[in-house]
Amino acid sequence: MLSGIQNIFVHIINAIYPPRCIACDALLADAHVYICPDCNSRINWLSSDFFDADMKKRHFDSARSLATYEGAWAEVVHNFKYNNRTDLAKPLGSLLAKVIDYEYDIITIVPLHPSRLRERGYNQSALLAKEVSKRSGIKCELGMLSKTKLTAQQVGLSKQERMENVKGAFIIKPGTRTSSEEVHVPDILLIDDVMTTGATVNECAKVLKKSGAARVDVLTLARA
Repeated sequence: MLSGIQNIFVHIINAIYPPRCIACDALLADAHVYICPDCNSRINWLSSDFFDADMKKRHFDSARSLATYEGAWAEVVHNFKYNNRTDLAKPLGSLLAKVIDYEYDIITIVPLHPSRLRERGYNQSALLAKEVSKRSGIKCELGMLSKTKLTAQQVGLSKQERMENVKGAFIIKPGTRTSSEEVHVPDILLIDDVMTTGATVNECAKVLKKSGAARVDVLTLARA
């Protein structure tokens, strides 16, 4: 009976606020599909893991991105990250949750430096992680990592410059333990928005591994 009432409520909401494509704003026939067929056909969806042969030491175990950072998908991610489109966290988080095929113990995120967080007003990775946690049932611990070094923007930097830029920028938040004698060593899913060379997530994975994590996999919306 409750599900029937919920379905009626959903139909009413959809009638008042019809579902639209998150990329082009076109009307959608199905509220559970977030991207229209036209935009979907022009997005380069990815399924394989990311391995960078030029990375001297890769600390994360695997990395997956939903799609390449170009065209309609780049516009979606850019709007979510920079244009205060926090409403996109729900559909984007849902898409991320659908590709998880491993039983992680913890979901955590790449943190923003406090000054960057104040400037932007929100951490887009935190919004994604909350949605992924809600849909997957995996515990979310947003405060595991802290960014103590205000780094330059990574855009425009070479691979080596990116690695140097984020070196030593992250620490485990004081009081946080990823393992102990009583608790098994956890497998962690690290969430971020865009992955380019992997320098940032690799630095985060290094810190998590040093603190006791057994496995660190990376999941992002896009790969540049």
